[in-house]
Amino acid sequence: MVEELKEVQASEETKENPFVEKLEEFFKTQSVKKQVERLIGSYPEKKSLDLDFKELEQFDYQLADELLANPDTVQLNKLIAIEGIVRQFNQVQPKLKIAVWKCRRCGNSYRIEQDGFNVKTPSMCECKHRDFELNEEESAFINHQKIGIQETLEKLKGSEQATTLDIHATDDLVNRISPGDKTIVVGILRLYPPQKDKRLIYGRYLEALSIVEKEKEFEEIEILKEEEAEIRKLAKRQDIFQILQNSIAPSIYGHNTVKDAIVLQLFGGVKKILPGEMKVRGNIHILLVGDPGCLVADERIVLGNGAIEKIGNLGTEHLQSLKVQVLSGGEGGRKRDLATCFHYYKQQRRV
Repeated sequence: MVEELKEVQASEETKENPFVEKLEEFFKTQSVKKQVERLIGSYPEKKSLDLDFKELEQFDYQLADELLANPDTVQLNKLIAIEGIVRQFNQVQPKLKIAVWKCRRCGNSYRIEQDGFNVKTPSMCECKHRDFELNEEESAFINHQKIGIQETLEKLKGSEQATTLDIHATDDLVNRISPGDKTIVVGILRLYPPQKDKRLIYGRYLEALSIVEKEKEFEEIEILKEEEAEIRKLAKRQDIFQILQNSIAPSIYGHNTVKDAIVLQLFGGVKKILPGEMKVRGNIHILLVGDPGCLVADERIVLGNGAIEKIGNLGTEHLQSLKVQVLSGGEGGRKRDLATCFHYYKQQRRV
């Protein structure tokens, strides 16, 4: 009888929303099945299933359009995707998910699901009293992390200031990214509760549903076997240094000394332990001496998030203040420093 009732409820739900059956069919496809199996293998460390929206569009574009237009009829706010650079993040803290309130008078317990930022408590106990205490042992908590993200530099024009937004990540979405990472975040735009003295002013934040790092760190890049074979083949060439030198700003003639320094800065060594337990660091230290304008606008530098950017795109005026994170070459090529000033010289001699 119970199974028959479940089937009736499922059929009624499908009639009300015909896209339910289509979504179930999508999850039965071979590619999605494999992703679900991988998720099961990594559970409970990972609980979120990351799907490519293009796969859903290829499966059924009407279903994809329906999900975009109406991700959840209960939610009043819209689902959006933003791209930016991680500015900072707080430590992971426990957030109350299901609160168990115990009446101090009679001992009755009430389970209340929590959402948002305001704590929900029972209005009144059956014994007509309102004195409750939180039973932390029976309550459920999830990981929570606040992340600050800002607009990418390449989208700014002139002296525009980068806009910032708070991201609230929970559960297995915490600790996925680091400061300086270029990230795409999908979530629902929410409003902070109004402050007591400013009830007309609301802050905004994004409740994260998906966090994807757009550009991987060098050590996270997976090299294919074909690529590894090509790298080993190039490493055996006698003119490998010349090849790398010519690949630095090929449109700019000369300045080989500067290009040599840039090539060396791109690579890190391997830590070695000599006989007698003497340790030799693998970091390559480069000292490039020259005028502030020794590099021209078309030459590239590596930003703190691993992206390669033209120097000329970092500023517009001479001595303009900057706050740009760049790779400085230490710690095996992963050390980051902050560039604070933009130097721009016209027709400056280069040393």
